[in-house]
Amino acid sequence: MTLISFIISLLTLLPMQSLPYSVAHRGCHIKGYIPENSPDGVAMAKRYGFRAIECDVHYTRDNQLIIMHDRTINRTMVNASDLSPIAQPVEYAKTDLAELRSKYVLASSDPAKRRPIPTFAEELEACKKYGIIPMMHTPHFEAYKMAKKVLGDNFIAFCGQYDSLKQVRTLSKNCLILWDPDMAPADEVVRKLKELGGPCGVTSMRDYLLTADYIKTMRDAGFEVQSSIFKTPLEVESIAKGATYVLSDFCLFPFKPVKMVKKLAASARSLQAGERLTFTGKKLQYGSLELSIDVKGDVEVIVNGKRHYQFKDAQSVKRLGSWRFYDRQPTVEIIANTASVVNQLDIKEYKY
Repeated sequence: MTLISFIISLLTLLPMQSLPYSVAHRGCHIKGYIPENSPDGVAMAKRYGFRAIECDVHYTRDNQLIIMHDRTINRTMVNASDLSPIAQPVEYAKTDLAELRSKYVLASSDPAKRRPIPTFAEELEACKKYGIIPMMHTPHFEAYKMAKKVLGDNFIAFCGQYDSLKQVRTLSKNCLILWDPDMAPADEVVRKLKELGGPCGVTSMRDYLLTADYIKTMRDAGFEVQSSIFKTPLEVESIAKGATYVLSDFCLFPFKPVKMVKKLAASARSLQAGERLTFTGKKLQYGSLELSIDVKGDVEVIVNGKRHYQFKDAQSVKRLGSWRFYDRQPTVEIIANTASVVNQLDIKEYKY
């Protein structure tokens, strides 16, 4: 059995209730419109049906907590005076908050979203307002103290500094803690997580670490497993292997019912090598696609022109994946690399 065959065979056994907990990476941002790491990204997460957003928390020079991913503000912000690009690197750690907020705004096509650099307090208030759980990627204890004050135990601690996470556990017995253990052996990770206590687990950006055996070891010990920012098709593979959390820019498994606006299904049919099936959905401002497939042969599935998934031999998938999109007409293409048979295809489009 090939690796992809093994992954897909796992997916056939994945019940709906076992689908992972979706976390919107840097908030539910939309390029050019909804800035990442912003209160507007929290509001958009609510719209799409996410339960949690990830945010990066750092200190300014005058020890004020802000949210920003990069070391500088240049990629995501512009000059407030004329919306021009920022010419010289501006490091928040070397700049006072007042200067950051008076000179620069987040880049967006919507004037209402061109906000000053968000403070962590503003992000927490947005999470409280919209009922979204913040996953804080930071070792700074002061950030967790603020979250505890505003949200109680409804926050997630997320970093690679184990000692920092132990300190967080003294603050909250019931918040979820996700530790990035780097390449520590699985038995050592289990031992340290047991020592940490409470709801906890591992997170990793290393797809080669999160093997099926590694994930099973963690889950059998009662711990969560998060795949972090996995690229296509690795996000599907991590779900198949048993990841319980998915931190992603595009994966979406909403926790509440949403309106299905279109269903596309193909009856069983044979495809010649090189033959292509194309399915086009309804253009929506805020939508998602969900796809399941049962195929025999060698085919490639392309979602929205950029997410490529390869299938070989006889493979059934109960639910391949779910992807959010913005202001577009979604598409699914199936390309037969060899003579193949599509036994069943189920594509659902949802509106938010």
